[in-house]
Amino acid sequence: MFATNIQKHFFTLHYITILFIILSVTTAKDHKECIPLEGLAPGYIACVCNATYCDNIEDYGKLKPDEFAVYESNEDGKRLQLTVGKIGEKLKFQTKQDSQKIVIKIDPSTTHQNVIGFGGAFTDAVGINLKTVTKELQQQLLEQYFGKEGIGYTMSRVPISSTDFSMEAYSYLDKPNDFNLTTFRLHKADYDLKIPFIKQAEEILGTPLNLVASPWSAPAWMKSNGKMVNGGFLKGTCPGEYFETWGKYFIKFFDEYHKNGIDFWGLTTQNEPTSGLVPFYPFQSMYLSGEDQRQFVSTYLGPFLQASNYTKHLKVMINDDNVEKLPSYVEKAFDDPESSKYIHGVAIHWYHSEVSDMDRLQQTSEKYPEKFILSTEASTGVGLWDKGPLLGMWQRGVRYMRDIIDTMSRNTIGWIDWNLCLDLTGGPTFVDNRVDSAIIVDKEKGVFYKQPMFYALAHVSKFVPSHSYRIEHEVIDLPPEHDFRSIAFQTLDNKRVLIISNDNYFHTFDVQIKDPKSSKSIYYTIGPKSFTTIIWNKP
Repeated sequence: MFATNIQKHFFTLHYITILFIILSVTTAKDHKECIPLEGLAPGYIACVCNATYCDNIEDYGKLKPDEFAVYESNEDGKRLQLTVGKIGEKLKFQTKQDSQKIVIKIDPSTTHQNVIGFGGAFTDAVGINLKTVTKELQQQLLEQYFGKEGIGYTMSRVPISSTDFSMEAYSYLDKPNDFNLTTFRLHKADYDLKIPFIKQAEEILGTPLNLVASPWSAPAWMKSNGKMVNGGFLKGTCPGEYFETWGKYFIKFFDEYHKNGIDFWGLTTQNEPTSGLVPFYPFQSMYLSGEDQRQFVSTYLGPFLQASNYTKHLKVMINDDNVEKLPSYVEKAFDDPESSKYIHGVAIHWYHSEVSDMDRLQQTSEKYPEKFILSTEASTGVGLWDKGPLLGMWQRGVRYMRDIIDTMSRNTIGWIDWNLCLDLTGGPTFVDNRVDSAIIVDKEKGVFYKQPMFYALAHVSKFVPSHSYRIEHEVIDLPPEHDFRSIAFQTLDNKRVLIISNDNYFHTFDVQIKDPKSSKSIYYTIGPKSFTTIIWNKP
């Protein structure tokens, strides 16, 4: 009897504890906390979402002139945790003996690039994963990116036909020698896996997305190797019938999507064109040299785009490859007025980036200041030793944040992630090229997991909306080997936004932020292994 009473009290207490946790998480009208996935290693935290519950970002409301808002995430489990402080007060200046005092001077008088936005790609794999779950969970997932309580995505990348994240290599023009494109047709995957979810995202967002189209390969009969997969190049020379047909292929793609109610913001001329030099490249690729690119744009693609009312506004980007190819790869196209007049910018991928590549990015920006630079693809889990998803791995979020800050500090106007979601294996992919994603779908449990990469993106995309612009800032007294990165923006609604990434495992930084328009400073302590976004009103 005594044991039975203890059990009753235990289960009653256990029930009350669970009820308290649920209430504490859900009673706040505007805030839902992360529910960590159980069973992961220490320091590995992925947030679980189902059809009725998902953590969100607490709204800081309307800041008073003497207030600032801080959002923090860290390896220990904070996910966009909100604090509101008073400017000039040191209540949050929690100095530790081993902390480093630094000063950040904001210089709003020195301005840089305008921001176009952030986003991710609608691949076939994304559509397949969304179709494996309920309509309610589909909506919940897309809300995380595009919804009012989401992270502010306004851009997406859309492949022109198939990629490695398709179930097969397919084109829209399979009949050999159909130079008039009489048999051009969108694929079933466009109608089932891409178009419906793009429309759903736009409905959630309440406005059209800034969509970027990118081809991986021309149809097999147009390629030198006779296959969409593996290395190869477009047959013939430019001018010539293959290049002309390839230009018309782009236009037909935009025609068909327009008929289905979807228009685009921009396009890239070729995904990772230098991959086409590798004979046994494992999936769709096609080589375009810098000279081919120049002639193709000036002779066919540019004039064709200008001839249509719904394509003449499109932003044309070249490169769409790793930064290591710059600036040499774009020089021929940009130095020729006939091709340059049709080209608006440079698209870059993050793979294999080194410190020297950031110098190349800076050189390109300085050499061609009238052209913008946009990051169009990134993913983790691509290495031989860390292939595919790793649920809750903080360091992968760190890699995202580093690249966002490093590239945007060199004048990129936005950052587009690769697949919006993948399954637990990092697919599906017909060539077994499994990678990680900011959101991982667990169809068996009817849930999805938000990775640290998701929160790294959120620290920027949520608080730096389109038409914000980067402003100069200076960090003083940083120690050697500091692993401290920062970037500052001004928004159209007169907010200053400072984003800080402290990648160090041990250092704590006591930060004093000086805005020249204010007589008082902002004080805050930045903990180790953390992302921090600080927002205050323009004085």
